[in-house]
Parts: sequence; structure tokens; C-alpha cells
Amino acid sequence: MSEVSFAKMHGQGNDFVVLDGIATPDLQLDSKLARALADRYYGVGADQILVVSATASDGVFNYRIFNADGGEVAQCGNGARSVWEFLQRRDYYTGPIELRTLVGNIKVRSGKNGPRADLAVPLFAPRDIPCKFDPEQPWYEYVHRGKKLKLATVNLGNPHAIMWTKDSAGFELRSLGVELNNRKIFSEGVNVSVATRGDNDNVFKLRTYERGVGETQACGSAACACAVIARRELSRASVAVSMTGGDLLAGWDGANGAAWIEGEVTTVFDGKLNLDDFGNIAW
Repeated sequence: MSEVSFAKMHGQGNDFVVLDGIATPDLQLDSKLARALADRYYGVGADQILVVSATASDGVFNYRIFNADGGEVAQCGNGARSVWEFLQRRDYYTGPIELRTLVGNIKVRSGKNGPRADLAVPLFAPRDIPCKFDPEQPWYEYVHRGKKLKLATVNLGNPHAIMWTKDSAGFELRSLGVELNNRKIFSEGVNVSVATRGDNDNVFKLRTYERGVGETQACGSAACACAVIARRELSRASVAVSMTGGDLLAGWDGANGAAWIEGEVTTVFDGKLNLDDFGNIAW
């Protein structure tokens, strides 16, 4: 099992190492090894390590996600779109697929602007985030460094907190992201985003601090969270989300359907890894 094929990929700069568990069905990945692979100095370097493996069902694959800190999580929208591209490029499957995650299946197919992933039906109740805000409200007041912020929460397979701000580019995102992830309000941590409306309500600029990673160039599920909050507040079925690393189209129909994202993904290079080499590193 020591050698495994992989691809280095990204969606709008949100980068991944996709490990081929189809060709290597005995592949085992734990938190320590994932953290070593994700390290940008001693490993391959990535925001997330992804593992795709076969199932007995046609067009359905197992999908595991490890953040850069080694923690396994249930959702990564840009990662799901990258895995779809990975499977197409390697002729493992053509057409729409489903990816099995810890919290349900993600449907991925070809879209007009690149792979489209239907992530999850949004959940808003505090127990579903999970967070200690109560009762469920569209917005919560949160004080950070003496400033009052309006904060909305949603779970899309992973927890998100999002705020509208007039200047997302100049916002001190890291300090807020660290604070919200170190406090006990969100028991499983939270992805923290700040969004600024563009010239109209169909365009947003977005920055995201991902739990277990830090600020990333892009975050697919955060783009979905932005679209969901825009739908609730502004009745927009879809929005263009501009992030540091590029743009995504995101939307939600406002009913019981899944929120979705669509956009380009890029394969940077393919390679092979000897996992035994990484197992010897003291992390």
C-alpha cells in the first residue's frame, strides 16, 4: 500500500491532494498522515487531502475529506467538484456521480461553467449548526473587538457563520476566525466568512477562514452559504461569488432542495507518493 497515485488540484485556488483509492483499495489514511501530506514545506501542500474510493454501486463513490490540520470533516464543495474532474480524467466514470460523505451524498455533474455540485439542504436551527445561539434567528449580534457584528449561521454539511460587511477586503478575518473557533459557541468549530455586496445584489465578494485550515483562496461551501443567506434576505435564486482565487456561481431554490455551486477546477499535476516516507516524519 505504500505507493499511491494522486493529483494536485484546485478550485479557485482552494487546493487539494486527491488520493486514488480506486487503484489502491487498501489505502488507509489517518489524521497524522493527512497532516503530513498537507504540509506546504515538507509535504505536497494543500488545504484539504481528499480520498476517493469505489463502491458496489454504479456512479457512486466514497469521498473522505481531511483538513490541513489532519481533522476529518464531512463537506468540501470545491473538493467534490475536483473529485468529479479527477474521475473523468482517469476514465473511472463519465457522467453524473454521487459522492458518499459522513453526512450524506453529494451529487456532481457537468455544468455550463464547470463541474456543478449539489451539496446539501441548508439547516438553520442552532442544534443543527451546532451552536449555542438560541432561538433560531436570521441574524445574531456578536461583539468582536468592541464592534457589533451581524452574524448568520447555516449548516451545509459543515457549519458556517457569515457576515455582511462594507469592506470584506480590509476586514480582520483571521482574528475573528480564530476567536470563533476557540470559543465554545460552536462546539464543532465553524467556517467564518465576510461578504460584501457588489454593485447589485447578484454579486458578492467573499473571504473565508476555514476551521482546521485558516484563510483560503476560496471555499465552495462558503460560497453556498453566501447564496443561501442572500436567498433568505434578498430573494436571489443564484449569485456570483468572487473570492481571492476566483469566481463561483452559487444558488439555492429556497425550498427543500440542495444548495449548489458551479465553476472551473484545475489539475496542477499528477504524481505518485510513497506513503511510508511520510509515516517516518514526526508530526
